[in-house]
Amino acid sequence: MTRAELVAQIRRKKSLLCVGLDTDVQKIPSGISPLDFNKAIIDATRDFAVAYKPNLAFYECMGKAGWDLFEETVNYIGKDHFIVADAKRGDIGNTSTYYAKTFFETYGCDSVTIAPYMGEDSVKPFIGFEGKWAIVLGLTSNAGSKDFQMLETQGKKLYLNVIETGPGCFGVEAAAQHYFHKPSKNLTRAEAAMIVAGFPNPKKFTANPMT
Repeated sequence: MTRAELVAQIRRKKSLLCVGLDTDVQKIPSGISPLDFNKAIIDATRDFAVAYKPNLAFYECMGKAGWDLFEETVNYIGKDHFIVADAKRGDIGNTSTYYAKTFFETYGCDSVTIAPYMGEDSVKPFIGFEGKWAIVLGLTSNAGSKDFQMLETQGKKLYLNVIETGPGCFGVEAAAQHYFHKPSKNLTRAEAAMIVAGFPNPKKFTANPMT
């Protein structure tokens, strides 16, 4: 999905909804298959969501059956929604290249989440695919994030060094602070749409949500 197509979805639906598909087979009601469970969620949200985000941990643990479930789920979502493979991959260059091929070429996802703490060369392979996107972890909400992400380095917190690596690249939280001087949770719908539309180079937008 191109940026223009994604922005058009956001504007048409007046929504930024991304639905997570963390399909825990231990919690699905008896008598319902994991695929039918996913389909029910997708059917109930299709008109409102602009994106779906299957979390690979819940699929990989089932081996081949899980990968089949992931593929069937992606195919059921279809091409009209932005699909994020929540895989949090990150490794040396050639390994990352094949991770990227897995999700972009084999399964046809639009984006994959990346853990960037091995450095720039672990991220670059994911951004070399035309029409595909990399969602890079910067600041996370788990309790342990403070162990490393909040450490001061080069005059600012480590997560900001990670987020600001590359020309004009910002994560959502950093972009919210930089352009609108507020936490991302306090953004207006227009401000949030500006940030989404601006990735991966939001510097070309101003802080005025009406421009």
